[in-house]
Formats: sequence, C-alpha cells, structure tokens
Amino acid sequence: STRKESSAASDVYKRQDNHSNPDIREALGVLGLDESASRDDIIDAHRRLIQKMHPDRGGSTVLAARINEAKDILLKYKNYDA
Repeated sequence: STRKESSAASDVYKRQDNHSNPDIREALGVLGLDESASRDDIIDAHRRLIQKMHPDRGGSTVLAARINEAKDILLKYKNYDA
C-alpha cells in the first residue's frame, strides 16, 4: 500500500513539473520561449508569430491555430488571464 501511495505521489509530482508535460513543452517550442517567460514575453512572441503566420497574410490556418493554442496554454499554465 505504501509503495502504491508513493508511486501515486510521484506521478502527481511529475505532472506538475513542466518538463514532463508535453503540452507545456510544445507550447514553449511553438512560441520559441523558455520556461522563465513572463506574460509579456508570451504575448510578444504570440503577436510576432501570428503577424507572420496569419492566414490573411498567406500563412496557414493550422499554424495560426497552434500559435493561438500555445499562447492560451502558457497563459493558463502561468496563471495569467488569457
């Protein structure tokens, strides 16, 4: 029983660590940021990329959606309002 409890605690810890969360890692990669990025860094990176990749400027709707999703994931993860 103790072994199961420590394993469960370890799993919870791993899920809280952004290095083990593929969504956070991917979002950081999409925006070209590291884990110390501030709210302003996230918004600036989003704005810069979305201006380049926006469908109205010849960009891909899929890429624009990924950029928007990455911003939303990181702002939520960092407990900033999206």
